[in-house]
Amino acid sequence: MFNVLKLHPQQLELRNLVGETPLLHAARHNQFECLTYLLSRGADAFAIDYESGWNALHFAMYFGNFRVIKALKDSSVYRDLAVMQDNEGLHPFDLIQSRFKHERGEQQVEDQRSFVSSFGYGGNMQLGYPVSGDFREKAKILSMSLKTQIHSLSIGIASVGAITSRGELYTWGVGKFGRLGHGDETSHIYPKKVDAFSSTMVVDVSMGESHSLALTSLSSLFLL
Repeated sequence: MFNVLKLHPQQLELRNLVGETPLLHAARHNQFECLTYLLSRGADAFAIDYESGWNALHFAMYFGNFRVIKALKDSSVYRDLAVMQDNEGLHPFDLIQSRFKHERGEQQVEDQRSFVSSFGYGGNMQLGYPVSGDFREKAKILSMSLKTQIHSLSIGIASVGAITSRGELYTWGVGKFGRLGHGDETSHIYPKKVDAFSSTMVVDVSMGESHSLALTSLSSLFLL
């Protein structure tokens, strides 16, 4: 991407399907040289993605990309980036605390008999935890912040749904089109409980490309 942008500077503000500009992509994937080049060419430092409302510092903080963080810290826009809030009202520094919290929770469930692990492509946040690149070759356990056994899973192109033995539904991945069922289009790297089913049990779920279906114990079918 770095060489392409050198040849085509007019593409500095192009966006992918989830609203990432080249600057946001570089911040997420720890592409330090590319990010500094984009900043020097006047790329919009305050751009945010469509899904979570994250700016470049949000991405760098969450994925622990310290070279990118330093580059942003040394820039004139750092203070303004640091006070920006995402779609859930979180500042970039809040994401570090969120990541550490989930990593500690993961260690607490390693001795349980049943667990869910994931590996492979995670570019759409469907692995259930952050990865430094787009792939993870070694299986990693998901904490999921759950105290009960996972009953079943449904895996879509850019989303995942998990039903617990208590009939709770958790979803994560890209939230575009509202397919995660949380009432908005926010994306979630970590599993999040779908509150809409707090008074009933979910027995089956199917995660589609742009929508999802959930079946409850009362034989009610919900379109997410």
